[in-house]
Amino acid sequence: MISFLEKLADEVLKKGKENLSGVCVVFPSRRAGIYFRNVLSKKLDSHIWSPAVLSIEDFFSKYSDFTISDKLLLIFELYKLYNQEESFDKFYSWGEMVLKDFDEVDKYLVTAE
Repeated sequence: MISFLEKLADEVLKKGKENLSGVCVVFPSRRAGIYFRNVLSKKLDSHIWSPAVLSIEDFFSKYSDFTISDKLLLIFELYKLYNQEESFDKFYSWGEMVLKDFDEVDKYLVTAE
């Protein structure tokens, strides 16, 4: 049985074998991109320029004016807002959980309540 990545590699090669440097393939994760490159390289018999292979996060970072904030910086900002007598070390794991919750609310457009 042919895997999805093999079918995709065949399609990419069929559509643009002459100029793969002008092709960009976007995956949900970096790991999928690594596997895709491996499958693609096995299908080639000569050296060519590889297509751009990006994760969705890398794609948005590259082509958007917005930047993804550093997780540690965001947790520190939360800590400043929290303003309790608790140490940052004790707050860190709680702050990380809050950031993940905010991220899920934003990604899936969940009602915040």
